Amino acid sequence: MLITDEVLCKIGKDCQAFRKCIGKTQKEVATDTCYTVENVSRFERGLNNNAKILIWYILNGYMM
Repeated sequence: MLITDEVLCKIGKDCQAFRKCIGKTQKEVATDTCYTVENVSRFERGLNNNAKILIWYILNGYMM
């Protein structure tokens, strides 16, 4: 399956909405994943496809 930019953008936006719903900040996600806030921000905007960040969302209850 090819992951298009459109799909990455949709996943990122959904993850951002989920993060806000559970009351977490990008800084908290960054700390938990050992990434920078910039990496988390880029993921939520669909600009990178970092699997480790996506796994954080899944482990915290995000359902695709």
